[in-house]
Amino acid sequence: MFKALQFHGDRLRDKRKMLGITAKNLAKKVGLSEGYVSTLETGERNNPSVDVLNTLARELDFNAMYFFEDPLPVEYLPEMDKDLLRFLMDPNNKKWIAFAKSAKGSGFEFDVLKEFLDFMEMKRTSIENSPNPSVPPTRGDWLRKSIKGEGE
Repeated sequence: MFKALQFHGDRLRDKRKMLGITAKNLAKKVGLSEGYVSTLETGERNNPSVDVLNTLARELDFNAMYFFEDPLPVEYLPEMDKDLLRFLMDPNNKKWIAFAKSAKGSGFEFDVLKEFLDFMEMKRTSIENSPNPSVPPTRGDWLRKSIKGEGE
């Protein structure tokens, strides 16, 4: 059995306000009337077309499913760092979020993982800046050379 998705217009309003955009300006940017945007935000209308949803989501820089799902409690959105919020809302970052969850559950302390990343960045930089590289390293070369102990 499928659960019907419910449109949450308050999320549109909260996201718009968090970004400091007025309903009038948002409506103008996406080619809708201010009244229509207002009825979406208040819940008077709760069935916008897919095109309208995607247009609003693109303008506000987040995934349209945010209107339906509950990825984060709405009350935390205005307090969150905007770059972090954009990162969390970007569907292309799912693998990074999954990696962070995996790293957290790995049993390693944060400081140990941070030290490892700092070490790998230092190794990558030293290989990329070596005075006589015969062939410019590819993205994976620095890791392979670091594991083998080369490039020092």
